[in-house]
Amino acid sequence: MSDILHMFTYKAAPEKVFDAVGTVDGFKNWWTQDTRGGTGIGDTITFGFEHGAYQMPFKVEKNEALKALELKCIGGEGHPWECTRITMELVPNGEYTSLKFAHRDFKAQDEMFMHINSQWAVYLMSLKDYLEKGAGNPHPNDILSNPRP
Repeated sequence: MSDILHMFTYKAAPEKVFDAVGTVDGFKNWWTQDTRGGTGIGDTITFGFEHGAYQMPFKVEKNEALKALELKCIGGEGHPWECTRITMELVPNGEYTSLKFAHRDFKAQDEMFMHINSQWAVYLMSLKDYLEKGAGNPHPNDILSNPRP
């Protein structure tokens, strides 16, 4: 199994960061505008891409306010995200908050894995723009690391 790991530090309080990574409305502002569901433990939150062509449902396995969120992909049969886990851990440091991000349990380190890894960096920079400038670039307005034909 292969894991994607990133750590970004944002000039924002933990409350603001957690609101962005722990709520449906938060995700809509930096990851994908097509986000729906809930973020309570046991809830399903679905992230949509490519005008609805890809719908990725995740079960919320952990939601510790101002600390951590853990999601497990429960759909996406045949997609590289199938059965993967996303974890986000907040580390406060004065007026800054670091986010330890992981997308774990990929079955292969292939070209799609490399694309997803690059794309996560793009989205985590979108999160930075959202937190520090007030506007992110969520899908479908993100900067693509590998343009689609």
